Amino acid sequence: MANLKSYSGLADDFRKRKLISHGLVRQHFAEPWQFRVSFSDMPGFLSSGGDPHHSIFDYLVKDVSFGPVELSGDTVEAGGTVFTFPKSSQPVVVTMTVRDTADRLLYQWFVAWAESVSNSDGTFNLPYTYLQKLTIYTYKDDDGASEQELWKGMVYPQKMGDIQMSVDGEGFTEFPVTFQQFRSQG
Repeated sequence: MANLKSYSGLADDFRKRKLISHGLVRQHFAEPWQFRVSFSDMPGFLSSGGDPHHSIFDYLVKDVSFGPVELSGDTVEAGGTVFTFPKSSQPVVVTMTVRDTADRLLYQWFVAWAESVSNSDGTFNLPYTYLQKLTIYTYKDDDGASEQELWKGMVYPQKMGDIQMSVDGEGFTEFPVTFQQFRSQG
């Protein structure tokens, strides 16, 4: 009898694990392709013609990467202990890999936007002339019916990465673009 009693705990443990695994099977996890990116001042050739939920730009953005929260801190030593106190939140950097059209529309759009930030004499324009609101949305369903705002901020173009072209290259021309959030809050 003593041996049977010790096995009863295993049956309870097995039941708990079985319930957890059934819950995980039914759980809907976020998938990396369920996103959409929107800019407040999207040029006409990239817009959707009035549909706020879809645009040509949606098909040109291959991926997006950003760290939505970054806090910097100061350290203080007290005896043998080190404390870190939050000091400020940092502006977010958003990087996207985009596919360009045969007419190089995305390339031209990014370059024109970057040129609106600075002038040929080395001076910079006022932020209200070049800042755009970038919003990143996620979808809950495959059909994109339930859209949630994941992140938004006022950004400006920071960098266009390397554009690689090759005689024996396959696929589409794509390149990374980086946007810098103007201020850390909003």
